[in-house]
Amino acid sequence: SLDHPLLQPLPPPPSVPPDRYFVSRRV
Repeated sequence: SLDHPLLQPLPPPPSVPPDRYFVSRRV
């Protein structure tokens, strides 16, 4: 599949704030 999650991370879900989303992924 050309769409690779590691190369193209999906945007944060509307129910979760971007800040929380990025922090969760970084940890």
